[in-house]
Amino acid sequence: ITPEKLTMSEKLQNVLKALHGNGRGISRVAIDEAHCISQWGKDFRPSYGNCGLFKSFFPDVPIIALTATASNTVRDDVIKQLKLDPVQVFQTSFNRANLRYEVWAKETEVEPVCTWIKKTYNNKTGIIYCMSRKECETVAEQLSSRNIRAQYYHADLPNEERQTRQQQWYRGSIQVMVATIAFGMGINKSNVRFVIHYTLPKSIESLYQEGGRAGRDGLLAHTIILYKYADAQRVERLLNVSSTSLSMRIIPSTQTNESKKKLDSVVQYCENKTECRRVLILQALGEQFDAKCCNKTCDNCASPFTYEKKDCTAQVRSLLHCIYSMRERATMVMITSVWRGANTAKTREKGYTMLSEFGKGRNMKKEAVMTLIKSLIRRGFLKEEIAYFGRNGGSCTYITLGSKPIPDE
Repeated sequence: ITPEKLTMSEKLQNVLKALHGNGRGISRVAIDEAHCISQWGKDFRPSYGNCGLFKSFFPDVPIIALTATASNTVRDDVIKQLKLDPVQVFQTSFNRANLRYEVWAKETEVEPVCTWIKKTYNNKTGIIYCMSRKECETVAEQLSSRNIRAQYYHADLPNEERQTRQQQWYRGSIQVMVATIAFGMGINKSNVRFVIHYTLPKSIESLYQEGGRAGRDGLLAHTIILYKYADAQRVERLLNVSSTSLSMRIIPSTQTNESKKKLDSVVQYCENKTECRRVLILQALGEQFDAKCCNKTCDNCASPFTYEKKDCTAQVRSLLHCIYSMRERATMVMITSVWRGANTAKTREKGYTMLSEFGKGRNMKKEAVMTLIKSLIRRGFLKEEIAYFGRNGGSCTYITLGSKPIPDE
């Protein structure tokens, strides 16, 4: 029974009540994917909240709620929504020791992914998750043209075709399914060797659940994110703008809603080059983990590079003063160019070359400056504003000063 059916069908409700009342009875109620009940869960569905009706209809019937991705906050909310009192909680560790967690810089071409699949998991089963249906089709076509047996899967396909493709993937005639998250619920193929997020997942919980479809046989498997910051902005735009947007609108991206916070946590996960990824994932799910036990099963722990902490207060102060003195919102690229001292027609036209902070960051590489800007956004010193242009038009992300003041000298 789907929660939607339970909510909308009074006839079904009456049938269940009659069954329970005529002596045949209902022995127990099992609710799968219970994280959908909570508004704090990664796949909140309002209809799931009505599963609390079971307790009203059948107060003497035991209820079990099952999920693989409930943080402590989600777990407590599920208990409350289902009116489970008294309640017993059975919880195992979220740690999947056989999974290897990695983040790769996303490139324009899919060639590096194809090369890796052929070298590491040739003819082995995998899933690639994309954000859009068009992206699924494009990536699947690119993989197929490079002799990888790939097919796409999304909600626009007829139901019969989706079922056919899913069965082909189960049998192995399709090696790699390139899909939206429409491909996931109920998937239980034990020998999936890799899950690649071609676009950012919306939360750490999504990364854990979708990536957790790999390696269910207990053997080595990979969970990989292909990361570029622009993808985070793409996901954020989906969170911010409705399909009925018409005229140009400015929407501040520093909203405090839970979806934005969850997306920020994924960005931080991807930007982090030093901490154990396993620690970061389990910490987000409310579980403590010792990085020493990772055994180099994430790219950060396996990295041969060493990092040292550096006090960047002076650079941060200079960069923030540079942004303030520009007196108008600007893109990350423009801010980086000005602070690094790019003497171009655009910077001269805007008068930026006359600013006292012009060129003060010339000793930092472009990528390092952008990383610093993104860090300041996450910490609240800067904020992003997204400008949308028309129903089918483009958008542009601007950087302005955030809620935190510029650090004193």
